[in-house]
Amino acid sequence: MLMDKTESKTITNFKRMRRFTTLFYLFLFKLLPAQTPEDAVNGFFEAFHNKDSILLQSYFHPKATLQSTGVDGAGKTYLRSLSVDRFITAVSTRPDQPVWREVLGKMEVQIDFPLAVVWVPYTFYLDDKILHSGVNYFQWLNESGSWQLIHLIDTRHPKPAKKSK
Repeated sequence: MLMDKTESKTITNFKRMRRFTTLFYLFLFKLLPAQTPEDAVNGFFEAFHNKDSILLQSYFHPKATLQSTGVDGAGKTYLRSLSVDRFITAVSTRPDQPVWREVLGKMEVQIDFPLAVVWVPYTFYLDDKILHSGVNYFQWLNESGSWQLIHLIDTRHPKPAKKSK
């Protein structure tokens, strides 16, 4: 059975519309806010590993703060702060080699809506070499159904961290 030009155009338009609809929904779901604090942490690290500055920025509240703490070579405790913009620039413009990889442990989540805290041990690798390990401590604020990162502090140990009690 042969199709006339009208039928052929209808089928072609239908295929285009189906493709557009599929892409639209994939894009829409990618931009939907995280539904749980665990989703927010996982999405944050997906953006981190993919060097996606736009998606990474979407997780931060405008007043967010970032800090790291640990013990330096002289045995002195340090506390360092980093701006969100500087963090995102460092993550998104890093070279492809060495590969940055942060492997997360089991998340502990506490919620008193609209605030949530997530405590998650991690090990940070450059390629396959452990650079440091510690704990990420996220504080999230739920605004209009979206979990926004308001504070992130991590501990850093040059060797794999022992399990905290």
